[in-house]
Amino acid sequence: MESKEVKPSFSFKYLFLVAITAAIIAGVGFGLSKLYEARPIHEVTMIKGYSINVIGDASLPKDKIEVEYYLKGEKRKKISSLFRNKVIIKNSGNIGVSNLEVTAILKDEKAELVDSPKLESSPLNILDVISVSKNENSTNKKHIWVISLLNPGESVSFDYSIFSESKLDSVLFELIARKKDLKVKQEELALSKDTSISEVIFLVFSGFILFLASIFLVALPFYLIQWFRRSDYREHYITFSQFYNKHSPRHLFKPFVVKDIANK
Repeated sequence: MESKEVKPSFSFKYLFLVAITAAIIAGVGFGLSKLYEARPIHEVTMIKGYSINVIGDASLPKDKIEVEYYLKGEKRKKISSLFRNKVIIKNSGNIGVSNLEVTAILKDEKAELVDSPKLESSPLNILDVISVSKNENSTNKKHIWVISLLNPGESVSFDYSIFSESKLDSVLFELIARKKDLKVKQEELALSKDTSISEVIFLVFSGFILFLASIFLVALPFYLIQWFRRSDYREHYITFSQFYNKHSPRHLFKPFVVKDIANK
């Protein structure tokens, strides 16, 4: 007495589940992206750019070149320390931010802020249609600015020069954004680097492992259902592990096996 069982091919083990897996993953991803886009995100990101000690630049051949800086004005002051600090303020949310208050703070007693930092924007024409105004209560240690509007993805950068008549190795400078119910993130501007071959191999291998794991998770419930429903599968394979490893997915929902009775 033998049962007519079709022998599965290992190469076709997961083929019919690939489409199901792709559809589920795509559907979940699409749904999550829509939920993320739908919720309002009131957020800006403060990106710390360069911080340069202009006079103390170690790359200058000081044994051959002597550079002196003076502050323009009625009283020419010789500057012994000069620093440049750049901070970018970007709307990293999905709604516009209006009347954003930005404060530049210098915590060194012997240093001063220039009256007007260099302003830049992304896109470049943003500064033509918005206002970045300085509060009249600002001092040489503290500047208060108001940015009229930053739409999602737009940014304004403050390039500050900080000077001192005294010799300083560094300065404590900070740019702070404040607004009610506004989330402020802090980041540092990093140079992009090329992805190495080993990193590419690791990413490809990790993606392959995740793909196989996702297929396993999708297939397992169907095999469990059929294992408990079908007595012929239990009789033939004895254990669930053998059933899962050896039974072809394309034959998972086929009709019950009809047993042949040999003529005596």
